[in-house]
Amino acid sequence: NGAAAPGGPGGADGIVYPVLELSTRSRLSCVAWSSYVKAHLASSDHEGVVTLWDANTGGELVQFEEHSKRAWAVDFSRLEPTRLVSCSDDSTVKLWSVHDEGSLATLQLHANVCSVQFSPESPHLLACGCANYRTYLFDLRKTAQALAYVQGHRRAVSYVRWLGGEQLVTASTDNTLKLWSVPALAAASSGEAPASAASSACLTTYTGHLNQRNFIGLAVLPGAPGESSSTGLGGGVAYGSSGSSSRPLGGYMVCGSETNEVCVYHTSMPVPLAAHSFS
Repeated sequence: NGAAAPGGPGGADGIVYPVLELSTRSRLSCVAWSSYVKAHLASSDHEGVVTLWDANTGGELVQFEEHSKRAWAVDFSRLEPTRLVSCSDDSTVKLWSVHDEGSLATLQLHANVCSVQFSPESPHLLACGCANYRTYLFDLRKTAQALAYVQGHRRAVSYVRWLGGEQLVTASTDNTLKLWSVPALAAASSGEAPASAASSACLTTYTGHLNQRNFIGLAVLPGAPGESSSTGLGGGVAYGSSGSSSRPLGGYMVCGSETNEVCVYHTSMPVPLAAHSFS
């Protein structure tokens, strides 16, 4: 959280200063807010520790210390807000409850797990991306094996983000983002080889940013329930009819670039819609 210095938005000099600092014993890799308990903040760090914080007091509520290597990501379930999930270089994804220091379940993936996120529309479904170029879907009611997986990228999958309940965006150090149909991915993976599943389930590949080495970040704007996030390739950007006519319906994806830029994509266009350079 931050506050602006006096003098207008961002302060007279555009300076934003923190209102609270939380000290950790290791470098942080990810933070996530609870959508239910607004003061609850989870973090993951390079020692493999996942910590639940109270942002009102600045104190630790609980530490989860089962990962044996660096933990890359943490995420709260939006539908079961007492649950959170983390992933690690120890090749596991762990499911936690805010009421228990021990994990509820452990998923073994046999590769470094770089990113994980709960589905926004199913309490049982999550996606994760791995260093073995694969993206996995898991049903938490059947954790012995993945519900589906696809090997569509040529390098590590650094981020997974749900774009609504039926579409998934992945980022990779192969310089691309990819948009996937989750129903098609699940159906194809049940009877096809990974290469065939990738071909049938990938809706669009997005290029125009540079990402070969680092984790550059990925954020999405899904749009409100019932709104279409895609107008079809080349169909332009859709806007809402209620409220302001300039309000976009969603379908936006934002990532960094190793060219010191931030790139904005829309599902309807395979190249950046806009870019901002910090050079």
